[in-house]
Amino acid sequence: MLAVISVMCVMVSCLIISIESPQLFVMYLLFQSGLMVIFMGLLGGVWYAYILFLVFLGGMLILFVYASSLAAEVKLDYSVNKYFMILFSGLFMVLLVSMSFTDVYLGGFNNLNIEGDMMKELVSMFSGALYLYVVIYLLIALYNVCWMMKIFEGPLQKFTLSNS
Repeated sequence: MLAVISVMCVMVSCLIISIESPQLFVMYLLFQSGLMVIFMGLLGGVWYAYILFLVFLGGMLILFVYASSLAAEVKLDYSVNKYFMILFSGLFMVLLVSMSFTDVYLGGFNNLNIEGDMMKELVSMFSGALYLYVVIYLLIALYNVCWMMKIFEGPLQKFTLSNS
């Protein structure tokens, strides 16, 4: 059950990257926070999950009001091909993390003569795979943010000063 929820979290986070509508973005974030609360609840911290859900819900309400005020007339554009591409790339990332594919790249660091175990802990099997996943996720998110900015238009409405 935990594995299914964690795969769903990765899939939703991959879909969040491709969203162009603020309302759809808030809906996906709310679904992602619900999945994380269920995941935390199954791990044993029910009260922690409940408090986390309340904080997420408050943040989502604020984000929804702000996003709705920015783009009131944005059309929702569904492109099935784009969602399938993101779904398959997310599945590839899950397989990359779950299989010991990164052992080939990180296995050579175990033979280094390093004083102390701190460097070995930084490039251990689990943390190395997690680090690789976070780097890939952040690069994709950076690309999406740069694409959304559209250099000449900017992310927000134009601001003009009036001298009255």
